[in-house]
Amino acid sequence: MNNVKRCLVLFVIMSLTLVPNTACPLETVRVAVLPFEVHSVKDLAYMQAEIAGIIKKHLKQDGAVVVDLDLKPELRGAIAAGVDGIRNLGAKSGADYIVWGSITWIGQQFSMDAKMIETFGEAPPNIFFVEGKSIETLLGTVKELTDKIGMKIFKREKVAEVLIKGNKRIESDAILKIIKTAPGDIMLAKSLSDDLKAVYSMGYFDDIRIEAEDGTDGKIITFRIKEKPNVRKVRLEGNSHIDDENIQEVLA
Repeated sequence: MNNVKRCLVLFVIMSLTLVPNTACPLETVRVAVLPFEVHSVKDLAYMQAEIAGIIKKHLKQDGAVVVDLDLKPELRGAIAAGVDGIRNLGAKSGADYIVWGSITWIGQQFSMDAKMIETFGEAPPNIFFVEGKSIETLLGTVKELTDKIGMKIFKREKVAEVLIKGNKRIESDAILKIIKTAPGDIMLAKSLSDDLKAVYSMGYFDDIRIEAEDGTDGKIITFRIKEKPNVRKVRLEGNSHIDDENIQEVLA
């Protein structure tokens, strides 16, 4: 087994003991989220803090430590100073990353642009973009934006393909119906752990191992299984009052 596969198998086994539904970064990640600018004909100033609050909530659920900034004059000055000012603010607050952005409303439709920089680095900001068609889609769209940000912060990778190997009697499609991880999903230890338990619960397998390999479009996840042996023959002993044929009919 190569290093990549071995690490992922260990990664999944360790995840069985984890409780939080997170990507479990090796080190604590501290993130600060600035209020979002709002561009709209209507007065939607309340969204400045609301959008930032939703992003903070999701990042915290994913395992990040959210750094709250309560320095309003300094915030305005940092944003006005551009990337260097924001990076300096992050350094002062102890945040590893700072996220900021804006939402633009045109009629009922909206778009969100977000940027993220690593405080103690020199790389240009990562840029993210999402859009929605109505106020009803706002929460889901902010979650989509946060997922994109999280992929960068937590170094997450997408699942490109899910394969079943080692099965002889149980069809792959039947197993795949039990597995919730699907192509396009973010690869999470908790999700793979849940899938492992679900496949075991089918009752047909003695051993299941999850492996991951790099693919062109992301990780290729393989469920390598070992089926329980077939019952080839049942031998009856000690039955003095009931015919073997009658017992065999009940067992069948």
